[in-house]
Amino acid sequence: MKNQILFIVFAFSILTSSSQTWQTQVYDMSNTFMKSNDVRSIDYNDSLIYFHTIRYYATFSYHFEIYNNKNQAFDSITSFSSNPFRSFYLKFNKGNDTLFFVSWDEINYFDQNSWKIYKGWPASELISNYNSRFDNNFNFILCSIFPNHLSFINPMSQFGRIAIPSSLTQSTPTLIEAIEIDSSGNYWTANCLDSGVFRYDKSNNSWTKYNQGYKTTHITKDKRGNLWFNNTTNAGVLKYDGTFWTSFDTINSCLDKRFYQPHIETFDNNLWIVDNDTITGELIIAKIQPDNFCIVFDSLGIIAEPRQFVIDSTETLWIATDKGVITFRDTGIYVNSIQAHNPKINNIMVYPNPTSDFITIDFGEIQKSEFEIEIYNITGQRVKSIKFKGKSLAEVNVKDLSQGLYIGKIFNSNSFVQTFKFVVE
Repeated sequence: MKNQILFIVFAFSILTSSSQTWQTQVYDMSNTFMKSNDVRSIDYNDSLIYFHTIRYYATFSYHFEIYNNKNQAFDSITSFSSNPFRSFYLKFNKGNDTLFFVSWDEINYFDQNSWKIYKGWPASELISNYNSRFDNNFNFILCSIFPNHLSFINPMSQFGRIAIPSSLTQSTPTLIEAIEIDSSGNYWTANCLDSGVFRYDKSNNSWTKYNQGYKTTHITKDKRGNLWFNNTTNAGVLKYDGTFWTSFDTINSCLDKRFYQPHIETFDNNLWIVDNDTITGELIIAKIQPDNFCIVFDSLGIIAEPRQFVIDSTETLWIATDKGVITFRDTGIYVNSIQAHNPKINNIMVYPNPTSDFITIDFGEIQKSEFEIEIYNITGQRVKSIKFKGKSLAEVNVKDLSQGLYIGKIFNSNSFVQTFKFVVE
């Protein structure tokens, strides 16, 4: 069965981070006890952030660290040596408070003070990548080295595989790249060749392919149950709400071509996107809110390759990179497409909307301040920049702008920023 997809396109609010509304911290060998800056994976449990690094010597050694966010202190747990090319990632099972380490051909778990092999996993069963999930019954679902197969092991140490029917896939068998479990307990997967995603319905053991036309390597779920997919074909992300697909791409959102193969995770109903600029190597981050408000943080000044990231209870991003662990926290406030660092300054009005020649900006009771107004088109390109001082009303000439949707940003000397949308007819 092949489902055709109905896409919905909205007018999205766009903002780029020209004023600093974020905080970052780099944890590496220079400021911690870490043995290596090469952080391969990361996971968390409440206030504890687990991550592992690899140190390249005659015998390759794994180092497993913990950062206690409450105590703001690092600690380490028992390490062991092995071939680093067998390593993949850490995974914390919040259901039974067990830390797992998944490698190429075995699964280890941390029991009090030592690592033990998880019994029941066949020595001949190989694992292809770091994507995995625990379902509602604590089954551990992983990507098998067998093409188009999911592997699983249940709490009773019973092992099995689930195969995507060859009738739904490309002619060339390939490996599964992503796994997520929806609110109904169904498994969603994607591979690196098929332009589409697959859903496994556990109630009747059937597979469905959704031909959304894009290739996907990461899938995640928000608090509302929406599924999010990265788009590695045209850059961007997709959202599926159970009925409709919504595309956030380079045309209708703040995302540009730099978000080519992004890592995605959710916090409540916010989607966070992490990637690095393929030309400069600089870390770039974006956020999409439930009201489709989109913002890019692209002036972080950190050159790093992201491998994986998690989000803690304070909505701080913990990013595993080749330059250490990098934290990112957005300190702006965004409500209905309005960003306000000073909530008391919220009475600026913009009219008429839509317009064909001028927009009027009423600064109200704060007219004595100096303001700068920047206007961006739907692709995120700045098309105007105007300064005003000591005026209660300011007119901006938009006759030279093409018809379409525009985003305005208002700054004052106190770094307050307010955004607004308007349409040129």
